[in-house]
Amino acid sequence: MKRLFLFAVPLLFLFFGCVTVEDVLYLRNIDVQGSPSQPPVHITPHDMKEGSAVVSPFLSVGSGTISTPLDHQYEGPIGDTLPDFKAKGLSWKVPRVNFGANLDLAVSDGLALFGGISASIGKGRQFTSLYGGFGIYSPGPEVSVRFDVGVQYIDVQYTSATVILRSVNSSPVDTIYYLDRGKDFHLNLFGNLTINSPGKDQFLNWFLQVGISPQTLTTFVPTQSVSEDPGPFVVTDLRAESSVFWLSATPGVYFNLDQKRRLLFGVRVLKELQSESSSSNILFMPLLQLDWNL
Repeated sequence: MKRLFLFAVPLLFLFFGCVTVEDVLYLRNIDVQGSPSQPPVHITPHDMKEGSAVVSPFLSVGSGTISTPLDHQYEGPIGDTLPDFKAKGLSWKVPRVNFGANLDLAVSDGLALFGGISASIGKGRQFTSLYGGFGIYSPGPEVSVRFDVGVQYIDVQYTSATVILRSVNSSPVDTIYYLDRGKDFHLNLFGNLTINSPGKDQFLNWFLQVGISPQTLTTFVPTQSVSEDPGPFVVTDLRAESSVFWLSATPGVYFNLDQKRRLLFGVRVLKELQSESSSSNILFMPLLQLDWNL
């Protein structure tokens, strides 16, 4: 049928001259693996000033799965010979371990630049994240405040099932299935507000970070057809970009080990706001971080 269609379309163009072949693309389901956005935690001590530099290795743990429906999701029948197309919606599996290092440099009394790298490991796969930005800080005698804005580069792996409905002159003629596996790389902004006790002459101190971070998951183009097909003649693409929007809160405490080092313990709580799923879509990720003043 498909090979016959491949030869029939040029003949229709030759004899009738006004044939319109239209493809409409739908996502059926997509499985994603990769780390959620985890911006760095920056403590503002009472004596922070121009020239202060801090290196912060960190480790966080925790895993979970985010599930949500897709915009314009394909709801038509699926044959028994296509088991990978049976599921619906988006499923995102978060790796169990995330670790990395951050560098924070105060370039003036009130402005700092930062950057870092992290890696996530889950089910034998590794995912990388790079980030950088600037922070506006204000040390205080009772409470210190800092506002960070940055951009984050994150990679994810995906398996996606795409359904293409093909029509000729608005009459349906075929249904085509694509099953793609690959890796995506995305840039996203984030913003955080951190308040903390200034740590002067105190062994035990507290901090609280709240933030927002939209995160793109997939923007792929389907390329791996399950069977032979002519085309594509793509006109309408209803595969909306898959993304999430995180609201995060990280409460914790830190200990001054000496004049140059402090140890942070916290729990990062991530709430996904865009999901229409009935599940809570909340992740809890304990955090351990060492700040070393250079």
